[in-house]
Amino acid sequence: MKALEYACDIKAEVFGKPSSLFFQSVLNDMGLQPHEVVMIGDDLVNDVGGAQHCGIKGIQVRTGKY
Repeated sequence: MKALEYACDIKAEVFGKPSSLFFQSVLNDMGLQPHEVVMIGDDLVNDVGGAQHCGIKGIQVRTGKY
C-alpha cells in the first residue's frame, strides 16, 4: 500500500467491514436502501454487527468463524 501511495503521490483510504463507510458504499453502488438488504455472515461483529449499525438486517450463520 505504501509503495502505491508513493508512486501515485496520493494517500489511500482503506476501509472494510465493520465500517459504516463500507456498507454505505455498497448500498450506494447497488442503488439500494438498508431496508432492502440482508447481510448474511459468519462473523457476529464484522458482518452482522456492522450491517445492523447501518440499518441493514443481519443474519449469522453457523459456519466459518462461528
